[in-house]
Amino acid sequence: MAGTTTNSSTEAAPQAAPQIDLRALADKVYELMKKELRLERQRLGNNRNK
Repeated sequence: MAGTTTNSSTEAAPQAAPQIDLRALADKVYELMKKELRLERQRLGNNRNK
């Protein structure tokens, strides 16, 4: 076809998504939520050591 060019050498090849360690992510989120809850309890004056 005249006037139609394809340049496959400049097209980015799809890359595989990085593997995510869901257990480590869940543990980190859990620890952050516990910390946030502890800080919020302190802010409200409800100091409970759990």
